[in-house]
Amino acid sequence: REREADVKCPLLVQFEFHPASAEAAAAAEYLHEVLNADPAVPGLQIPTCFTPDDGSGEPPTPRVAAEADRVLVILLADDQLAVAARKPTKSGTTWGEYSTKLRELTEAAGHRFMPVQLTDSAWPIDKRLEDTNFLRAWAIDGVEERHKFIARRLVHLLIRRLRPRPENEDAPPVTIFLSHTKMDLEHEPQVVKKLLAHLTATQPEKTWFDSGDISTGSKFAHEIEKGIKDTALLVIVTDSYSSRSWCRKEVLFAKHHQRPVVIVDAVQEREIRRFPYSGNTPVIRWKGQAQDAQGVVDLLLREVLRHAYSEESLRQRKREGDLVLPAGPELVTIVHHKKDQVVLYPDPPLGPEELEVLGRTGVRVETP
Repeated sequence: REREADVKCPLLVQFEFHPASAEAAAAAEYLHEVLNADPAVPGLQIPTCFTPDDGSGEPPTPRVAAEADRVLVILLADDQLAVAARKPTKSGTTWGEYSTKLRELTEAAGHRFMPVQLTDSAWPIDKRLEDTNFLRAWAIDGVEERHKFIARRLVHLLIRRLRPRPENEDAPPVTIFLSHTKMDLEHEPQVVKKLLAHLTATQPEKTWFDSGDISTGSKFAHEIEKGIKDTALLVIVTDSYSSRSWCRKEVLFAKHHQRPVVIVDAVQEREIRRFPYSGNTPVIRWKGQAQDAQGVVDLLLREVLRHAYSEESLRQRKREGDLVLPAGPELVTIVHHKKDQVVLYPDPPLGPEELEVLGRTGVRVETP
């Protein structure tokens, strides 16, 4: 199953910066690795490209990549770019004009332009960009934290670009569904309370749904399934979680509706029996450290991005009659399909031991 020559990839990130800027180049490389080399999300592979550099220090011909349906152009602006912005060049195009033209080309083609201010003096680069809001990354102390800050904003925007809306509008922020048991709510380490406090402090609007908030008198199954259909499921597994029927149903609803799922392992002593269908998903251990909540949200959002990109990419490649799974197949997600049904799933491929078990269903699972 090879991609046809005229089929574009769903999304591409185009990094633009001055070739003399080591700071901007390091930021671009970090962001590329977030989108392509995250060991916690091995199937995440978002195509990227960098500013062409012929060694002259001159700006190249402004262009927006044509290899993708949606392109996000990231302008990494710093002192090097600011100094070069007005200097005359042999080609006659200054770096300021180059940056401005990139924005024009991006907007004209229905793509997105995201300028990032790496230093205090790197805004607006050119007076024609004075009406453009730059991401104020320079205000974040420390290079590592600054890179993480940019990466979070980048992942958020990419998710919104991959969820189609009318008139090319970005979709609303993804909603997080917190699945947990009330039995362990007050028990240490109080993971749910800490996650809710983190979300309340860091999100400009409420973008989460707590399974414990369902109104009295509501039809529980209907409300839960409705809440899960268009959300990302964050499962907080504590000692009692797998023993609760509704917790197990929340996981099954998410698998049925092919939603992204991340497990937070917060077991303190033991589980009598781990729910078998809570596997086949990324798992992060709650260590009781200050950065745990941010790490959980970061992992979930990268899994949401992987999920959305994989689903659209597979839909472009599928043949008539094929079904698409945005996550690796497992018995609970394929057992109800007809024999000889072809199901496409994203990389990485399953091992032969898993394929042998799945093969007993008669369903054919393939990576393109």
